[in-house]
Amino acid sequence: LYGERTTFTTEETMKRSRKFKFGALGTIFGVLVPATAFALTLQVGMVVNLGWNPAVKDAPQVMSTLSSNNIKLVRQFFNWSVIQPTSSSTYDWRWIDIVMSNAAANGVDVLPVFYFTPGWANNNQGVNVLPSDTSLYTNFVKAAFQRYGRNGTFWQTYVGTPSPLVSAEVWNEPWCKNFLKSTDPVEYANLVRATATAIRTVDPTVKILASSDWYPMTGTNKIWLPAFLAAMPDYAKYVDIANVHLYFQNFSIPKGTDAYSKLPSVRNALTKAGLVEPIWITESGVNARMVDQYELGQNTAEISSAAYAMQADAYVSILNSINSMATQLNIERYYAFLYQRTPATGTSSNDGFSLADKNLQPTVAAKAIFDWVATHPAS
Repeated sequence: LYGERTTFTTEETMKRSRKFKFGALGTIFGVLVPATAFALTLQVGMVVNLGWNPAVKDAPQVMSTLSSNNIKLVRQFFNWSVIQPTSSSTYDWRWIDIVMSNAAANGVDVLPVFYFTPGWANNNQGVNVLPSDTSLYTNFVKAAFQRYGRNGTFWQTYVGTPSPLVSAEVWNEPWCKNFLKSTDPVEYANLVRATATAIRTVDPTVKILASSDWYPMTGTNKIWLPAFLAAMPDYAKYVDIANVHLYFQNFSIPKGTDAYSKLPSVRNALTKAGLVEPIWITESGVNARMVDQYELGQNTAEISSAAYAMQADAYVSILNSINSMATQLNIERYYAFLYQRTPATGTSSNDGFSLADKNLQPTVAAKAIFDWVATHPAS
């Protein structure tokens, strides 16, 4: 979920809340939540958005900060409309080059998500409409792996240890009209097949991620995953990872246990279809601005320190809960949304998601995530 959201925003009179903690023993939709640690399998990463100017200037500090705090996984947007803005242009990799070189210098693995069509490829119908010729998109994705994948041309002149692309997320939130106007699972299934086939001609070992969300398709009551599985009975042939996005009501904090219900639903649907692919939560965020609005009842330009503290507590609770489900539901990864410099107040509804302040220092929530990772090393 990357783009503008409705903005909401209070008074710093509330004590730091601890209401997100689970009791000694509980259940989350049939998933047992023990009070003590069990197999610590969850790998934690963060979403970044550095592949464009001027954000790319933050790449060295972002990668260094994350790596030094044991975050070795990032999810980065590869925006086709930015990388190949005209049909006559060759791919413009200069900003992605900076992202990849800084990731490699800090031992960070990049999960690319390939999305957004340039106007020339779909008769200017908008970035959320797939190209009239699917091969235009698959050629773009294939070129990314020829450059940044194993034995990619970029690494042939890179001085240091390479960090090649070894996974690929096909498009972003195809169930949402903001990202795929048609929200058509058949159209998306065809895209996944074509993309996986193209990538595997470069490197057959790349893990292919396909959106397997338990969200309703925009404007309908139909849930995405069952419709997608029906459109793609050959899912296992092309897909290695079921990627999902986990957000909460109003993008604020979890309400009881209902926020997590989609995860068992995803696993149950996959199991029913005879599928065993692991789940990666490739986006999950808590919007501090909306915590102000919905939890603290205030609406001011500046996000309150109380909201930031509650956001931090919420992340700890989310990580504890997902970690407790990881073994039973085969959840391998969790990416927190979004480590980027906080934009100027009032310019974007995304400012409440930012896990770095205006000086690119980690927020209270980012520090809480770092602390959690330090005390819960993935096995």
